[in-house]
Amino acid sequence: MPYQDADAFLFRDYGTWHFDLEDPIIREIICEKILETILTLDLQTLRVDYIDGLVMQYANRSINYSKKLLEELKHSIKQNCPNLQIIGEAFQTAGEPEVQSLIDSAYAPRGFAVLDLLVAPGHDHSQVIRGCVEGLTEAVQEFNSQTNAESNYSQLHDECWQDDWISLGRPHTPWAYGSMPMGLSLKRIDQLIEHGWIDSKDRIHAAACLTQMIRVLGTTLSFTRWMETSGCLSLDQGRLDEDDHWKFSWNDNGKLSNQLFPAEGLNKEQRLTLLSRLKANVTATNQLLIKVGLSESNPLGKPLRMVHGDVNSGLSAYVRWGRKHPNPMLVLLNLSPQASGNGNEYTINLESAGWSANHHPQTLKSVIQPLTSRLEQPLLLTQSRGSPGRYHLSHALAGYEVALFEVPIHGR
Repeated sequence: MPYQDADAFLFRDYGTWHFDLEDPIIREIICEKILETILTLDLQTLRVDYIDGLVMQYANRSINYSKKLLEELKHSIKQNCPNLQIIGEAFQTAGEPEVQSLIDSAYAPRGFAVLDLLVAPGHDHSQVIRGCVEGLTEAVQEFNSQTNAESNYSQLHDECWQDDWISLGRPHTPWAYGSMPMGLSLKRIDQLIEHGWIDSKDRIHAAACLTQMIRVLGTTLSFTRWMETSGCLSLDQGRLDEDDHWKFSWNDNGKLSNQLFPAEGLNKEQRLTLLSRLKANVTATNQLLIKVGLSESNPLGKPLRMVHGDVNSGLSAYVRWGRKHPNPMLVLLNLSPQASGNGNEYTINLESAGWSANHHPQTLKSVIQPLTSRLEQPLLLTQSRGSPGRYHLSHALAGYEVALFEVPIHGR
């Protein structure tokens, strides 16, 4: 039988209670095994998962032996592989000196924060949409003011299994268990249906768009690095309990598929179409972000710049510069659960993004297709007459729809 710490405080998942960290020999063995793995595999980066669960285990005792383990691990790594970069998942304990000393870059899921931004409680539609636009503006400002390394994974982070140990250890987050990411979006969409903002027949489409927008915002607002694996995508598909889930397959035959995409309103062909578009959008988003790269100052001094924000419709846009790629990416999104109205009423001003008068194509085309089956045509930004830096939409954006463009700005 493994050792079990009967006095572990609050967090009891991830198995940390199986080790008697009060015993210095146990701590030494753990450090040796970690170091052996690093040196054997010649790792350049080490991820330390869920530091909170480790540190909080001893939070109710006079000596926190988890912190001693972190100190000893840091000393061992510094002596034997000083160039190793350590990223660590930390929430409540991110400010602890031992945690800050160990990790070079903290990471946390951004999905829930973005979800809260997009689906705020309240019956006043105009007030909520204004809050979304202003919240995105603040997020862009915070991005530009960052100086410390930060890593993120953009997905809605949840626990797929309704595990009794997890529920017992973290009773304050009951909403996070037993649901897939799409399931978590659906819970919020159902609230909007109750408020009359979304028609129930559009439930699945709206949840798919909301989940896609969360992913895009989570990645494009990542300051240092973003992390996305096939396992995360398998989470989205409800396939993590299947054999060979790590290979990841986009289909609707998973054991938990019906939990992810309830059949209501969608036949099998429609579900397959939606899955295919999700796959294509994830791929196109990642390819564009990889090409542009992560944070880098542009000639105007900031990696991100808001170029549009309509507090009435929720239509917003910002531009992101990369490390080496000469062109920025434009992220255009409708933060409202409802369609943005007449697309021609809204213009995007790229002059404030550093648009060069020497090169201004008449039309910009989104690199991703709309998710909703009602809109087959690509989203275009068409140059306004007499103003090469201003563009208007070819058609209105659907609720929670997002579009990405590579903006050709040359000679900067």
